[in-house]
Formats: sequence, structure tokens, C-alpha cells
Amino acid sequence: MDKINHDEAMLDAIKPSIEEPLVQNGPLPGGYANGGFPAFQGNSRVINGFNNFEARTHNSFPVSREESTTSVSRPDKERSEDTGGLITQVSKLLSMESPTHISPSPGASDQEPSDVKAPVKHLLQVATLPTGLCYDVRMRFHCEIMPLNSTEDHHPEEPRRIYAIYQELCKAGLVDDPISTKPLVPQPLMRILARNATSAEIGTVHDARHYEFVKSLATKNLMELKELEAEYDSVYFNQLTFASALLSAGGAIETCKAVVSRQLKNGIAVIRPPGHHAEFNRPSGFCFFDNVAIAAKVCQIDYPDTCRKILILDWDVHHGNGIQQAFEEDPNVLYISIHVHQDGMFYPMGPYGNHLHCGIGRGIGKNINIPWPSQGMGDADYLYAFQKVVMPVTFEFNPDLVIVAAGFDAAQGDHLGGCHVSPAGYGHMTHMLMSVAEGRVVACLEGGYNLRAISKSALAVTRVLMGEPPDRLSETKPTKGGLETVRVVEQYQSKYWRSLGSKGLDQDEAAQEGGERLHEVIRHYQAAHMLEENKMYELHIFREDSSKSFDRQILATGNYMEKVPLIVFLHDPPEIIGGIDQTTKKLEMHNTWLADGLKHYVDWAAKQGYAVIDINVPKFLTGLDVDDTINTEERPNRLEAVDRLMIYIWENYIDVHPTRELFFVGVGTAYHGLLHLLDTRPQVVKRATAIVNFVAQTKLEPVSEHTTYWLAKWYRTHSMVFVGCNHPIYTEADRKTPKRVGNLIKSSSASLHGMLMAHKVEVQKYISGLVKSTGSESPMDEDPPSALNEVDMIVQQPALAERYRLENDVATNEVRRALHSMGTIHQYPPIFLPASSSSSIQILKKKRKKSRGTMPKPQVLFVLTSHSELGDSGKKTGWYLPEFAHPYNVLSPHTDITVASPLGGPAPLDPSSVEYFKDDAECVAFHRDNAPLWETTAKLSDLLPVADKFSAVFYVGGHGPMFDLAHSPPSHSLLLALHSSSRIIAAVCHGPAALAYVTLPDGTPLLADAPVTGFSNAEEESMGFTQWMPFSLQDVLDQRSGGRFEKAGGNLEPWVVVAKGGKLLTGQNPASSKPLAEEVLRGLGVG
Repeated sequence: MDKINHDEAMLDAIKPSIEEPLVQNGPLPGGYANGGFPAFQGNSRVINGFNNFEARTHNSFPVSREESTTSVSRPDKERSEDTGGLITQVSKLLSMESPTHISPSPGASDQEPSDVKAPVKHLLQVATLPTGLCYDVRMRFHCEIMPLNSTEDHHPEEPRRIYAIYQELCKAGLVDDPISTKPLVPQPLMRILARNATSAEIGTVHDARHYEFVKSLATKNLMELKELEAEYDSVYFNQLTFASALLSAGGAIETCKAVVSRQLKNGIAVIRPPGHHAEFNRPSGFCFFDNVAIAAKVCQIDYPDTCRKILILDWDVHHGNGIQQAFEEDPNVLYISIHVHQDGMFYPMGPYGNHLHCGIGRGIGKNINIPWPSQGMGDADYLYAFQKVVMPVTFEFNPDLVIVAAGFDAAQGDHLGGCHVSPAGYGHMTHMLMSVAEGRVVACLEGGYNLRAISKSALAVTRVLMGEPPDRLSETKPTKGGLETVRVVEQYQSKYWRSLGSKGLDQDEAAQEGGERLHEVIRHYQAAHMLEENKMYELHIFREDSSKSFDRQILATGNYMEKVPLIVFLHDPPEIIGGIDQTTKKLEMHNTWLADGLKHYVDWAAKQGYAVIDINVPKFLTGLDVDDTINTEERPNRLEAVDRLMIYIWENYIDVHPTRELFFVGVGTAYHGLLHLLDTRPQVVKRATAIVNFVAQTKLEPVSEHTTYWLAKWYRTHSMVFVGCNHPIYTEADRKTPKRVGNLIKSSSASLHGMLMAHKVEVQKYISGLVKSTGSESPMDEDPPSALNEVDMIVQQPALAERYRLENDVATNEVRRALHSMGTIHQYPPIFLPASSSSSIQILKKKRKKSRGTMPKPQVLFVLTSHSELGDSGKKTGWYLPEFAHPYNVLSPHTDITVASPLGGPAPLDPSSVEYFKDDAECVAFHRDNAPLWETTAKLSDLLPVADKFSAVFYVGGHGPMFDLAHSPPSHSLLLALHSSSRIIAAVCHGPAALAYVTLPDGTPLLADAPVTGFSNAEEESMGFTQWMPFSLQDVLDQRSGGRFEKAGGNLEPWVVVAKGGKLLTGQNPASSKPLAEEVLRGLGVG
């Protein structure tokens, strides 16, 4: 659209009238004398007792109809000349000085003294200042490059984010804009014109190479930009990224400078792209330049006397690693971040966002991380953190300026954040921050990806900045995880801040001087008691990743191998009840009690002659935890360790022995391990008699039904789940009782100890009633659920398959092979038959054949590429037809198949493969009849929560995986999950590229020391594609496997490699597809 004529606009803006006196030009005050002050945009009326005028300026850059404004952008020099007088006038008016008193008439010296007093500042000089708004449509020009008519989802960091906020502010009547709802508020937001940040300003935080890299994006073509995206962490590029990033940083700078110089009361910068993940030499996490950090540095430089100390409060749901890096050695910038951490498993990953990072050198103590242990945190958690840590420390620090890194992705409804902060919650946090720094508060937009959530949240913040009180909160009770996290941060930071109380116990110092962890002392006491009272001894864990963590935590009576009732207790440590001396921050031992209600259950069971296995799950796991102070029970690594432990206990100490009745008792968060055992080991149901769980405040976990649809029904009819009376399912009116969580019983008590004591007799009667007399049949003789087949029952019949330990028996391998061929070994634990029972084996085979129709099929996931371009060759690529067609035809009759791709939706088929295999009848029929398989693929990331339902994954080749799957985070996460569960991983031709760069948690490659194959260099060269490959597949596979790459004697000859006990299968080329699928079938034990 046409630009507004500059001269006409200026004439209209300053046209004199009786109501609007002509604004004279004059020098800019303070730091703006060099032309750095942005032109105010929009119509803003400022009134005192002596002047009344409207200042109008206009904007000349093209805008869309949906967001037309009335502002003209001018070169900096012109802007300073044209607006300096306006700013001077505004400054004078906003100082609210009284007019000079009238000079006395002649002879007045003989009269009584005048009542007129000397000029004084108006008492409301700050309250009457306007709030500023920075918004520029050009920041929307940074957008994701997508094909025309694409059906893909928008990237979450999209241009509509800032317009949604601007539109919401207009709708509320806060902005003088043609699209705004009328009437406007009496004093609308004062518009601030964003400008490009200079290279020198960017250089206060980022190095020159980083600046030049972002600048170079403007000169690259679309293909180069897409290729670059794969090299960086969670960013996308286009040719206008640099321009938008400069405006975003410049907008933050100008808003902060306007507030520091008191031209504005406070302000909000609605800017993008965001910045707090951008590190000094690398863009990441949707961020390019660290807007908030740059603005803070510039203010420190330009206002050394009035802006020396700055508080940066980051309430984005993700840790601001870029801001922390920029100021961790600066004693004059206090950075406080409240974010989801999840033991380093939440973006940006790693330990950098934990509470132990408190600054470096002179900046020690000036970095405070409040790392939530999980998603789901709400208003009460955030405000509790403000009340206990943020505000006490902020008052003590006494900043000159507060900058809020205002990400709104912790808002209710944001799918990435998964938290529940309301607009009112953001309003209350803003309101508290306005009580420091004389109200100099600037909110700069960071994340937030639900358009409705960010617009409502930003509106709430803006209203509070303009003087409105925040809305009332509906949630005021923090979660257990929130309380624990804030308590630990408060204690840890107390060594740096007096406002947080006396310095807490230096735990490192205590450990170095021979101190012992109290939970270890208590467990030693319990072990001594159980040995003396019940003759219970330690069971050892011979597993590297668990042995240290659970040393002396598993105790058992000597009869656990006998055919008697067995009760397995899986529990959190006992509760310690006592008070902390508020002066010394130490426990008063004489007033501290050990509440171990579970010991009464163990003593009772032992006295009944039952076998007992007692498993204590400490909060701190030796060998796994490096962060040894925040140890909430529900953190992921603790739950995963419990899951692994329970499978180990089941396979090595329970399933191999012939118990009669089997009971599980779970107490606290540790009970999650019991549910994981039910989900992953279906045979547990056939042996367990009942499960009793005690849940105080822990989230109620449902059992999975991925493999057994009847599991929820069994759990409901075979369980007692006691739930604390204060649990959210009872205290929150709108909370629905989740399904598949067992037979819930509301307890009269709220604590675990109280619940254990209140229901002791009830549980003992429940278990006693299910224990049969010595001569009665075992629970395994009961009718199974209808979904169980006849083979399951035959295997369990004592006459056919009595369970006993058989070590080094010559018949073991024969029986294993027989059971494996029937598909039993991969689903059930080894069951050894007498060597003479060959007839029994034949019966088993016949029964298996008869019952095959009722057996649940294994789930197999096929992964296709989403990449369709062969480098810069101009050729199309994708997945290769025979590498999907042949394996599919082999596996589909015996398995249930799911097809996924990185982007979901249509997965591109390499057109050349259709031509090359036009004489392959199997490929032709597959291509003709099965198009929905690749046209409606699932999005790979959507399957991660249910990865454990797949027994195998098959990566189809084609050149596409070299470009997308090789470095795909969702694919790597899937492979790690399947590897940890010992599932089958298969890949053919270029499919092994998806495996090449996967690294295990201990830092070793997935392929380490494993023979592997894939499309060879010679084969690539013969096809003429080497020059367009992003890397040499053979070389990378060879390097990552430790030099164990294998290949066939000739090009395109079939070659399949089986490694890691049949769990890692690779095929070299298209001819290897069918034999590779047959190996998968053998590994699954079906077909």
C-alpha cells in the first residue's frame, strides 16, 4: 500500500489550534540527546491544570489492513529533530511542577505575605506517567518456510503470536488504533517505535561471528536455509530473520531506555523472535539475539548512575540459558528464573538450569534458579516462589530496573509448557514486581504458543502495569513439588541472602567431614530391627545401573523361595516428623520422630509365616543423582530406577520361585513401580492375588491397556487403593476420578503414616481372607481372564511345567528354542520343563497353533522419511518402495503395524523406486493397494508417550533418512526408549542413518561394539548419488560401531547383520529387505 507523505503527515501532526498549542522543537533530555529516543506512536493525551494537548505522529512503513496504525517512521536524525520538542514538552508536563507564582504588585511589600508557596513536585508524578507499548508489524516477517498448500502444522513460534497480543490490547481499549474498541481508556498506551539494534549493542552479549552468521541469513537461498536448520537446535530461518531479530532487540532496548529515563512509568515490549535461549555464539530454542540481556547491558552502559543494578525475572516455562550465561559473572545483575526442569530432561536440557548454579566469581549468588520438578505447576506454586524467594531477595538486592523475560508458555492451555498459570497469576506477579525499582518494570515477550493464552496473559500484565489491580486468584494451595522445590532453593540460597534466613547446613562440608545421610542411618536401623525380629537378610542387585542405588535397600525373609504366601512391600522411606529451629535451621533431634507405620505390616506378615520382600526406595539414589538436595519423589530418574528395579526383582527373585499367593503393597510414589510391572510383564497378573496401595498426595497412575485390554478390570477387582483425604481428587470440585486407577478407598487420614495406621487391621484381614489353607489350590489354578489363551494355562500347570531353578541343564537350550518358536519367550519369563518331556513340548506346540487366533499380535512400528529433495540435485527422493513393500508383506500377517514419519501425514515415496521395480509384482501390488499407509502416517513425536507398546521398529530406507531421520530428536528419543526396553530395532539400506548418531545416556553410541551394515560407499558410487549425500553412511556407521561395519561380497547383494542378541538388525540394501523382515519375525517369535 502507498506510504503516507512525510511532509503532509508532519503538518497534520503539529497543526496548531486553540486546544493544541504548537509544540516547539528543543534538545532531548538526558541519554536521548543523541537521537536514541524512539518516536512515540498513537494518540496520547496528557493533562494537568495548565496545559491540555494531544501529540500525534504517524508511521510510514506498509502495514496490513488488520493492524493499521497512525505512525510514520523517520530516520533517526529526522526523528530527533521532529520529536525532540514534543518530548521536552511531555517531560515538562509530566514533571507536574506548579506554575511560577504571580509577581506582587507595586507596594505589595507592605502587605501581608502571599499564600502562594514555592514550586513543588506533584505527589503523583509517577502514577500519572503513561505505560509504553512497543509493537512493530515487521517482526512478523520472520516466519517458517513452508510449501504452498502445505497441510503441516505451523511452527509454534509463529508470527500470529504478537498480533494476537496487540489485537487483545486493542480490543480492551488500551491502544489508540482504528481497530480498537471504543471508548478508549483515559490514558492509552504510549506507542514506542522499534528500531534496529546496532552491531555494537548486539556485541555486548554476542560475539561478532554470531552476529555475522545471523546477518548472512538474508543472503542465502531457501534450500541453504533449510539445510542450516538441521545443524541448529530448534530454530528455523528465512531471509528476513535478521531484520526481525534486529527489531526485536531494538524494541527491547528502546522500551527499557524510555522507562529508565522516566519518560514512561513502565512498559511492555510485544516482540519476536524471542531471545532468552540465544547463547553468545549460537542461536537456539527459537531465539537469535538475547533481547533482554542486550537491553540490560545497554542500559547499564548508557545510564551508569541511574541503572546500575538490574533484576531480570524470567517466568518463561523454559530456563533462560542465554540470559544466565550473559550475567553469571556480573554482580550487578540478579537473574531469577522460574522454570520446569524435570531433572534436566525439559528443554533446554541438562543441569545448567538446576538450583546449584548460583553464579560465578563476582557474580556468585546473583543467579537463582527455581527448577520445578515437573509440568503441571500453577498460580499457587509461582506465587509461593515469589513470596518465599523472589520478593525477599529482590528487596534485599534493591534494583534500579526490573526486566521481565515474559514468556507465557507456563499459561493454562499451552501445549509445550503443560503448566496452569492463569492471567490473574501473571497479574499478581507483575503487581509484586512493581513495588521495587520505583515501579520501573519492563515486560519483554519471550515464549508462549497458545494464541488465546498469551493474549489474555499479556493483557492481564498490561492492565496491572497501567494501574489496575490484578484479578482474584482461584488457586492458592501450592503443590507438594512446588513446596519442596522452593524450600530447597530458599535453603541453598540462604548462604548468599540474609532475607532468606540463616545460612543452612553446608551439606558438602558435612559429607567431607564424615557425615552420613540420615536415610542411610534409618535404613541400617530398620535392617537391624528386621534381622532381629523377623530374620530378614539383604537381597543383592547385580546390575551396574542399580546396585549402588539400592545397596541394603532390599530385605527378605529366608522362606521367600518356598511355596508359601509372599508379600512384596515397595515403599518410600518412612516419614520424619519434627520441627526446624528457625534460627539455626537445624532439626531438633529431641523433638523429631520416625513415623514408620509399615513396620507393623512387615512384623505381622513374618509372624504369620508368610514370605516377605521389603523394598525401600530412597529419595536420593547413589550413583544416579548428582543433584543431591532437590529430591522430590516424582522426578523422572527416580521413577525410572524403580521401574527397572521391580523388573529385576520380578525376574530374579519372584517369578523363578513357586509361591502360593502373591501380594504387592505399594506405599507412596514408589507404587508406580508396581503399575509399571503390571504394564510390562503380563504374567504378573496370572500369579498375583491382590495389590494394596497407599497414596497420599501422589498423582494417581492408571494401568496401561496397550497390550491387555482386560488389565484395568483385573486391577479394579483385585486391588485396594487407599487415597489421602486431602488428595486433589477429593478437594478439587471439578477434578474427575481418573480411569484404570484401581479400587479407590478414601482414607480418613492425609499422611502416609496416618493412613498405614488407620487401615492396618483392614488390610491384614483382606490379605488373610485371600490366603488359602495349606492344601488348597494355588491362585494359578483359577480361571484366567477371557483374553488368556490355552497355552498360558498349560505352561502354568504344575504337572506340565513345574517351575524350578535349572542351572546348566543340557535340556535348557532345547526347551528355550521350542518356546521361542511358539512366541513365548519374548512375552513370558523362561519356564523350564523336564528334559524327558518331549511329548509335553509337542502338546505345547499343538495348543499354540490352536489358540493362535486369540493371541494378541505384537505391535510393529514402520518409520518412513518425510524428506523429499535429494540435496541440491533437483531430484526427488523419499522412502524406497521395496524396502517397505517386502517387509510389510512379511510382517503384516503376524503383527499389528503402525506407520509414522517425522512430520506425519503424507510421507514422500521415491518416484525412481517405482520405476526401478515396475517388474516386481509384489511391489506393484503394494503400491497399488496400500497408499493410505504412507499418505496418512502418524507424527513420530506423537507416538513417544506410547513407545513401550511397540515390540519392534523398522526404519525403511531411501535417501530421505540421511537428511531428516539421522538427526531427528523424536526419532532418537524413540530409539532410546525401545533400546532401554530391549525391543527389536531394525533398519535397511539408508535406514541405519537413523541409528548412526543416537547416543545412550552414558555417552556411548547406540551402535558401539555392534556389527552393523547399510548402503555401502561402493553402492552409493555406482548409483551416482555420492555427491548429494550429507555424509558417508558407511564411514559413519563404521566409526560409531567401533570399526565393525560389514557388507556383502558384491554390490546390491543381500546382507543382514544380527547384533545385540537379536535386538539390533540391519540390512545393507533393497535386496536385504525381505530377509531382514524375516529375522524380525523370528525375533518376535511369531510367524
